[in-house]
Amino acid sequence: MVGHHLLAALVATLGIAAQDLPQTPSHYVDVAGIRVHYTTYGRGNRGLVFIHGSNCDLGFWRFQSPFLDGSRHVVLPDLPGHGRSDKPAVTYTADLFANAVHQVMIDAGLDTAVLVGHSMGAIVALQTFRRWPGSVVSLVSVDGLLPSITPPQQRAEALAKGADTYRGADYVNRLSTWMDPMFGPDTPSSVRDEARSRMLASPQHVMVGMSVGLGDPAVWKADRVDVPVMAIFADGWRALPKDTNHAVFSSDRERFLRSFVPRLRYEVWERAGHFLMMERPNDFNRLLQDFLRTNRM
Repeated sequence: MVGHHLLAALVATLGIAAQDLPQTPSHYVDVAGIRVHYTTYGRGNRGLVFIHGSNCDLGFWRFQSPFLDGSRHVVLPDLPGHGRSDKPAVTYTADLFANAVHQVMIDAGLDTAVLVGHSMGAIVALQTFRRWPGSVVSLVSVDGLLPSITPPQQRAEALAKGADTYRGADYVNRLSTWMDPMFGPDTPSSVRDEARSRMLASPQHVMVGMSVGLGDPAVWKADRVDVPVMAIFADGWRALPKDTNHAVFSSDRERFLRSFVPRLRYEVWERAGHFLMMERPNDFNRLLQDFLRTNRM
């Protein structure tokens, strides 16, 4: 368990990710009165948008350097409440996040994009597609939160319960416990330490605001997605009951996803943790390149 007396030391590691990104100017755009930060590489009206997960920031994509060399137009936003974006005490809904992604795309000059979302970033990418389908040519979910066999109302209630959990004085300890199953048996210690320190530094009101905001059953409905989708899952960190048959679980998950995503590429990585793009960046980058090439993007 991590207490408040350790948080200052953990926060001391902040800035590592951003420093390792290729140097590029920061940009800001106003979204519902919130100043949203983003960086951009390359030019063109078509490109890639990398969307980080909850309690993370755009620096978590720093190992995707093959995509940041300027040959493509790539945009990396800090979602509202994260990174260098404003962090007001508001309800952080899927629509707010999706609107931020869309406004960043407009400000960066992107007409269409492939949205690559990690963890919570996957449901943000899906919500952006729902609201502006003409702007999204494809989706990539990186161990992402997506509609599942769990009924939308039940999923929403679980998130609402989570908001109550994170309101207490022991927020840091509870968040640390929530993070424990995110790391697989082969997760490098450097990735484990950085992810934990950066996520634990997230403001408490942002975590509560996200839990409340994402507790909307409509967000978790299995709406049809008619663009190419790649879903990559880590099978090494799942906090499932010990008697769970992982092969059956994965098969059921794939079958459910295909029921509303007809053009699905489904991948499962054994022994991997939640931060796939950081743990196995070469494998991830090759897989993403292949997906883009196969779909002529």
